[in-house]
Amino acid sequence: MDAVFDRIVHDYRFHPGNILDVYSAWRRGSRLADALSVAFTFMPSMPYFWAGLALLYVLGFVLSWFPISHAYSQNIQLGWNFQPLGCVLYHAILPAFSIVTTSIGRWVLDMRNNLIGILSDDYVTLAHNAFVDVGNPRRRRL
Repeated sequence: MDAVFDRIVHDYRFHPGNILDVYSAWRRGSRLADALSVAFTFMPSMPYFWAGLALLYVLGFVLSWFPISHAYSQNIQLGWNFQPLGCVLYHAILPAFSIVTTSIGRWVLDMRNNLIGILSDDYVTLAHNAFVDVGNPRRRRL
């Protein structure tokens, strides 16, 4: 079950992380991209349990969106059916969300730095200068 949980967490970190890092690398210098870089610099430094406690307080205690205790509800009938599985998955959303939110920062920063390195390579600069017209990107220069 831990392998399934780890795979789900990795998938939900991978896709949003790639979208955010491509945006922050491609649009570097803009306010939103710089704000994303600063936010993702501090996110990996927060331990998982502190993020979990903060999310538990806000999403579980204040807003009552998620359960704040136990691995499943006390009034559920355990057995070989889908009701206990759904209850356990519902109780696992908040821990998975805390792991994703704290680990996505490191992923975004690593991928952003790799992409900035690739965007500054000579072949990308040559292709951009030779084939892309700044005023009209559909018109080629050569």
